[in-house]
Amino acid sequence: MKSILTAVMAASFLFAANAFAQQGSEFYFKNSYGRGVGTIPRLDCPADKEGVASLCYEPCKDGTKAEGTHCEDKGKGNKKDYERFGRGTAKHQVCDGNKENDAGLCYQQCRQGYDGVGPVCWSKTPPGYKACGSGFAMNDSTCGMVTADMTLAAGFLAASMAEAASPSQGKAASGAKAAKGVAKLGEKAVAAIVKDGPLVFEVAWFLTGQLKGPIEDIMRKQQSGSLSPQDLANVGAKINAAWEDAKRAKAGKAWNAFESAFLLKAQGSAAQQNMDAFAMIRNLTGFISMALSITYAALPAPIPAVDLLGSGLGIIAAYTWPIYGQ
Repeated sequence: MKSILTAVMAASFLFAANAFAQQGSEFYFKNSYGRGVGTIPRLDCPADKEGVASLCYEPCKDGTKAEGTHCEDKGKGNKKDYERFGRGTAKHQVCDGNKENDAGLCYQQCRQGYDGVGPVCWSKTPPGYKACGSGFAMNDSTCGMVTADMTLAAGFLAASMAEAASPSQGKAASGAKAAKGVAKLGEKAVAAIVKDGPLVFEVAWFLTGQLKGPIEDIMRKQQSGSLSPQDLANVGAKINAAWEDAKRAKAGKAWNAFESAFLLKAQGSAAQQNMDAFAMIRNLTGFISMALSITYAALPAPIPAVDLLGSGLGIIAAYTWPIYGQ
């Protein structure tokens, strides 16, 4: 059987890079770009008012002249002040050069399809989607799933890091992930993993070792906010290479057990599971993360490195969604 990823890799990266072909993803992160530093607006009064200091007032009536915030009679020896009509109102903040006012500063207007928030333009919610945190989801169910994945992945990673620092704390994180795996992977895939636990663990751990470097690199970029589609494409290529290495190194019962469980995950073909590079990365890293957790939870003694790296894969699985328009 050919690699379940090779058949889609060549087209998938082009597919993921094409903004039009991407339409239809269950979830997108918002796209954004900078629109420059805000400038201070010019203060001005409406045409029917006149400015005094920082306020705008009604003009003085005929026969009087302006003296600060008051009007007084013209040409009379004994001056008499008249209050201007009404109280002064603040001058208008005027942005020149077709700029728009946002929170008291002037910015270039955003391109069509984007809304401005301070110095950044963010993509608007596309037709057929609804706003969901830092992105857009097809429906409430997808939004809840994606949000939960991100929250749980971060929590599992924090718990795994604590366990690595103090192994005596036990394997609570893996136990929680193992329980989540039943809902995420489906009962058939989980049953296959449990049935051939040592064999599946052997391949999953081998793959995790191959992906240790890319995992650490992508996690650093994710935490710093510099993760780009090209980074995802690079990791996708490394995952594909690691898959081929594992297939050769673990040929036989171990590989067959791992691949069979993976195909049961979605009860569909590899091509259906990996419609684009982003889906390919999410599906494989998510499966390995869950497989490690399920088999690791049954081990008699904790091995923190297993849980820590598995949690790293979980972070990738949770966050590798396409950016809208890229």
